[in-house]
Amino acid sequence: MRMDEESFILSPINYDLFDFMKSNNYAYGYRLCSYELSPGQKSWNEYTKQPQAAGVQPYSPFKGRCGFYNNFFIAEIDFFRSAPVYAFLQWADQQGCIYRDRLSDLVLQSIAVYSFCPPGRVHRFLDFTYEHVTRSQPSGCPWWGAIQAGYNDHQGQERIANWARVNVYEKKCQVQTPVHLYKVRVVDMMEPDLSPTFAHLPHHIAGRLRLAEVSAGLVDVVGKGELSGGALDVQV
Repeated sequence: MRMDEESFILSPINYDLFDFMKSNNYAYGYRLCSYELSPGQKSWNEYTKQPQAAGVQPYSPFKGRCGFYNNFFIAEIDFFRSAPVYAFLQWADQQGCIYRDRLSDLVLQSIAVYSFCPPGRVHRFLDFTYEHVTRSQPSGCPWWGAIQAGYNDHQGQERIANWARVNVYEKKCQVQTPVHLYKVRVVDMMEPDLSPTFAHLPHHIAGRLRLAEVSAGLVDVVGKGELSGGALDVQV
């Protein structure tokens, strides 16, 4: 599990996250999306031509797809130690892709999960309120990241509204609703904005999901639908 120093869980979680992952046989869990996978396409296309990649899908459409915003994530260690994932990560390291193609940890993790993990073993947590925001200086306005209410946070709408008042409106930040990538967005994330593949919504939530959020940059852009974490032709 990773939890950055600038990440905040803002509502109670009344269960054990690790037991939840194990009991549902999930290999990877994340909270937010950041749409910055495009730099990985060139490296992935090169890798699929290598001998160690025999049988791997030669092309996967990463452009425009959710990259797992991994300032918070939970993963099964055995998945990342598995032979196909290890072979890809070792090749990327030896080829200098991190430096040459600017492959971040977000890009590498996301490509590995999309390419080698069965879709049913990936879970997007949506039940707790979460924040990870980078701010511009000296204004203090959100520049990249998001705070999003969770569906089990009964104070979530109020919490996001208060956060927006203090961190956006009182600072006179530029606001664009809904989808200007380089201004702050104050929106509601609805069920059609999410991939059903990874969301695993409980029955009492399905059909009436509404998650208030403040976002900026390429993080949690609304209107992505299946691109917010849909299945590819996964090799297992």
